[in-house]
Amino acid sequence: MSDARVHIQTRGNRLKGKGGLVYLSDWGALDDRLRIENIKIKDAGLYVIQLQYRNPAPESSGIANAVKWMTIHDHNGNEYGAKIIEMPLTPLTEGEQRWQYSVPVTLHLNPGTYQIRLEDFLNMSYLKANMTYNGKGGHRGLSNRADIKSIRIAPFR
Repeated sequence: MSDARVHIQTRGNRLKGKGGLVYLSDWGALDDRLRIENIKIKDAGLYVIQLQYRNPAPESSGIANAVKWMTIHDHNGNEYGAKIIEMPLTPLTEGEQRWQYSVPVTLHLNPGTYQIRLEDFLNMSYLKANMTYNGKGGHRGLSNRADIKSIRIAPFR
């Protein structure tokens, strides 16, 4: 997340670091935006796009799965595609939070330069029916955030 191609719009400084690792902490409030520019694609084909993230929660109800709207733009700024990207809760494993990859999204890309933009989308914590839930995303309010470490774009195999 410290790459010059990454542009972050959020309240306050959310970049955190530990042991040389830099990541975007607790990102995904209603007005947060993330833009990754100058993504170069050499060969046409189907690509898999995933975020490396963690979404800590002691329970795994699914109500607070982070869900974001991702748009892909070509070098002229025209929208090329749009997808929903999901980051399920990441429970503790052996006493620590582990980084994992989001649910993969696929998109056919042609050779060229692209930009990816991420913004808020609805998750289950936005539903009134879940306001009585005692865990993350329930009666304590909306929870649609995650720590983001990197983005992975790879040919589908």
